[in-house]
Amino acid sequence: KGMKERKHLVEAELQQAESRIKTTDNLVEGRLVSSTDRVEKEVRSTRLCYHTPMCFC
Repeated sequence: KGMKERKHLVEAELQQAESRIKTTDNLVEGRLVSSTDRVEKEVRSTRLCYHTPMCFC
């Protein structure tokens, strides 16, 4: 009985850890997306556009 309970606890902890990791992954991805957005906006606002293939305007 003791082993079963311990296994259950360990599984619960694993699930918690996994969801925590997912949350941090999402946060990091969100931050990356927002920082690249910011960079693109700055590039758009500062650069004169000649309608190159990499045009952001």
